[in-house]
Amino acid sequence: MNELDKQFLEAAENQDKEALEAIIKKSPNLEAKDEVDMTALAIAAKYGNLGMANFLAEAGAQVTGDVLSIANMSSQSDERMILLLQQWQMKQVKPDVSVSKKEDAELLLASDAGSVAKVKAAIKAGADLNAKDDQDTSALRWAIRKGHDNVTEVLIEAGADVNHVSDNGWTPLMEAGAMGNGPICALLLATGAEMGFKNSKGQTAEAVARYGGYDELADLLAK
Repeated sequence: MNELDKQFLEAAENQDKEALEAIIKKSPNLEAKDEVDMTALAIAAKYGNLGMANFLAEAGAQVTGDVLSIANMSSQSDERMILLLQQWQMKQVKPDVSVSKKEDAELLLASDAGSVAKVKAAIKAGADLNAKDDQDTSALRWAIRKGHDNVTEVLIEAGADVNHVSDNGWTPLMEAGAMGNGPICALLLATGAEMGFKNSKGQTAEAVARYGGYDELADLLAK
């Protein structure tokens, strides 16, 4: 392990956010592991340090199954940490377009990346607005998940189904609720999204938002 990565992990172990911020600027390996095979993000999860975990995930540290397991097992972590990590994990996932048609793949990838120009080009080329990737997720849901509100608006204006239901029962409104995105929830409702759908776990958009800790948004979705 090089000296920079060692300093990075030591700063995480010491929960020294100021040192982490300085070291991050030098581009350490965010997935470097210490002597017990833990990354900096796993260390943050172990200590239940929400601020450090959010900072590291925002910098690009990956929320892996191991990180979630550590958060679940640690006595210093709690449900807030689990929710934070789950939300970052959702944001970090990329579309799987291995069996998608060319135009549909371009639309899905452009929606995930937030490229309005490429989204419009894919639509013009004949992409199916409601096509799903191999993870059962539509372009509209990818745009909502990644916080690309401008792409979301373009897709809705182009005719993407705001009530499109995935195989596991998820809708665009549930996706927006899970991300705590009030303005997009309002846009979806204004363009015909229905609140009564339930996913495979029996959750409505309101329940998904409340589970994520977005109580004000959940109250809106309960009306």
